[in-house]
Amino acid sequence: MRKKFLTMAVLAAAVMLAACGKKENEGEATPTPSPSPIEDMTPTPQPEQSADAGQMVQNIYQAVQEAYGTAYGPDMQVQGESYYMQDTLKLDTTWYDHAVVEVPMMTMNVDTFAIIHATEGNVDKVAAAMKAYQDYLINDSFQYPMNMPKVQASLTGAVGDYVYFVVLSGLADVQDNMEGDGDVAQLPEGEDEEQLAKQIEAYKASNQVAVDTINGVLNGDIKVTPWTELQKIHNEIKRAYGQSYWPSMQRQDDQEYLKDVLKLDPAWCDDIIVDVAMISAHADMLVLVDASEGNVENVKKALNDYKEYLINESLQYPMNAPRVRGAVVESVGDYVCFSILGGVLDDDSWITSDEELIEYYQNVSSNAIRVIQKHTGITE
Repeated sequence: MRKKFLTMAVLAAAVMLAACGKKENEGEATPTPSPSPIEDMTPTPQPEQSADAGQMVQNIYQAVQEAYGTAYGPDMQVQGESYYMQDTLKLDTTWYDHAVVEVPMMTMNVDTFAIIHATEGNVDKVAAAMKAYQDYLINDSFQYPMNMPKVQASLTGAVGDYVYFVVLSGLADVQDNMEGDGDVAQLPEGEDEEQLAKQIEAYKASNQVAVDTINGVLNGDIKVTPWTELQKIHNEIKRAYGQSYWPSMQRQDDQEYLKDVLKLDPAWCDDIIVDVAMISAHADMLVLVDASEGNVENVKKALNDYKEYLINESLQYPMNAPRVRGAVVESVGDYVCFSILGGVLDDDSWITSDEELIEYYQNVSSNAIRVIQKHTGITE
């Protein structure tokens, strides 16, 4: 067992080091989502469904996020990415009509959540595809040593027409079962089997929270308060950018940040969402505000002032200077959006001037505005 564990660890480290090394040195590589695993298929009676399938998928996703809170790890939605749904998960587009598939932006993290509504007669096909993906992750994929028990503890199954895939390790308490610095933890010498079994059980218990939540929502035991319109817009923007949506840390509850940094008066905001990059080398950021009556211009001025601060006074990595200059502040109805989104352009060899590069980033960041326009039906 230990020999196999160490061999896989070495191979995983070699593969992942190359990817991570490029990102640190260049600061421009778009992160690639790492695959995740799952578990035994547990047949469950089909529940009665009052909401339509699309809303039910969103309710489940929302309830699972709320169940884990800050321990919810995935931060990049890929259900709109054909390379992931068809090439990685091997799902035919006719097998499902609604899905949320969220994976980690950083390859060191393996946490993944998927809830997929199968079309009539196709639940077994979707479930089989997810089980095959689980088998691949457990038996054939390369993983960091610390992620191997998470992969083996993954859960997959079907509840009626809804198929789930869960690797959500955030609620597991495994610190006492591991040695090392917490980043690359290793099993204690001579206790491989026992310690690995303990870790797997701890991660299974964490994953079971999601499965219980799914059953609770579908059976009506868990009531979900629908997202606000701003939360819906936020989710649509994340889906639109997919793997290029990099900000993953929310700060709307940080009143000091809102008042002292963004200079936003709480009285101006009926609702607000602030996503910033967790990694300081990234400039990516999204601020969404549902402005209170008569305060759209106040919010716009505060966010434009913040943009000017970023351009003229803040210290930025060279690669981020044109991105900051391409930041967008726009209002759509009562919604105000500040956007620096889309990641870093990998190949700018076709760019002929600084102005052209700034215009490119401005256009990419403006995709968030277009999402809001589509959601609201307001185009001017």
